[in-house]
Amino acid sequence: MNKKQLKKEVSKKLKMLRKESGLSLRELADMSGTHASALCAIETGTRSVSLHSALKLAEALKVSIYRLVGDLEQSEQDTLNAEYRDVLGMSERDQEFVKHIIQYLVEEGF
Repeated sequence: MNKKQLKKEVSKKLKMLRKESGLSLRELADMSGTHASALCAIETGTRSVSLHSALKLAEALKVSIYRLVGDLEQSEQDTLNAEYRDVLGMSERDQEFVKHIIQYLVEEGF
């Protein structure tokens, strides 16, 4: 991946992660100590993110730096791991229910 592609990918992921977290641009800027205008420029791909800023943004978003700047497959794996941890926190009855739903979806080819 070249520098231009990396900048585009990071900007896309940053915006997606911010929206998934339910944060406004200003809220994330405040939480990460980044100026809102700089964050906007990073999200639109007109500015590269420094390693220091990427670390602060990842911390504010409660994700690994790899999730922010790594490949999409790892991001998907992180999401699955987080969802799996959520299921483990459920009661045994709820875990069994989730297990049956997953089995049904697999059998139906989803």
